[in-house]
Amino acid sequence: MSYPALDEVPVFAFLPLLIGLASSIPNLQVGEPARLFSLPAINETAARDLVNSNHVNLADLTEGSKKTTKGIVLFFFSKEKGGQDLKEINKLSKKHQRNGIRFLGISVDQGDLGVLSDWIESSKLGFPVLRDNHQVVAKRYGIQQLPMTYVIDDAGDVLAIGAPSGTQIAPEIEAELVPLLR
Repeated sequence: MSYPALDEVPVFAFLPLLIGLASSIPNLQVGEPARLFSLPAINETAARDLVNSNHVNLADLTEGSKKTTKGIVLFFFSKEKGGQDLKEINKLSKKHQRNGIRFLGISVDQGDLGVLSDWIESSKLGFPVLRDNHQVVAKRYGIQQLPMTYVIDDAGDVLAIGAPSGTQIAPEIEAELVPLLR
């Protein structure tokens, strides 16, 4: 039996292997370094306001701008699970932006980007919403339910992990931000 040379195999043939490797990574725990990623923004204007690009790289926020970033809130969601909380996340983002807290929404929705983009743009969010279409980042973070929130300090370490939603989301995230605001 002969096998094709590695350079003859299409790149997409490796995607299931890469996704499988990402899913075998243990869940992220409080105190551990956040897992770095780079994802495209759905609402590109909000991303450019933060990082001057339509891609957001977590390392740029934890390493490149430590003087202005005191912490990062990652909010993993889908339109059906957590999407209704985006307005509360937006209020928190506006409130804490001047304090150096950066908010990133990470949508794990699959399917038509146009429909997702229209929905996100109509929400008029002031923070970037990133697209994790293949859920590679969600798997690297060990996301097993949505919505899920991670609070990361300026050194890039996970400070808190939680799954608040609805009326619980704002007070619970606010409580986790207290150490970052000192």
